[in-house]
Amino acid sequence: MAANILVVSKNTADTLLNTVSNRISLNEPSIVQMGVNRADVAKME
Repeated sequence: MAANILVVSKNTADTLLNTVSNRISLNEPSIVQMGVNRADVAKME
């Protein structure tokens, strides 16, 4: 199940990624907003 995902840099507040996906990788301290219910998230690492 793919979800709307928004990734924002904690350092600059710039949007780093705005996508519909089921997996992302973070390369810097970030704020991640996902358009899913918490119960639908199987794992976060």
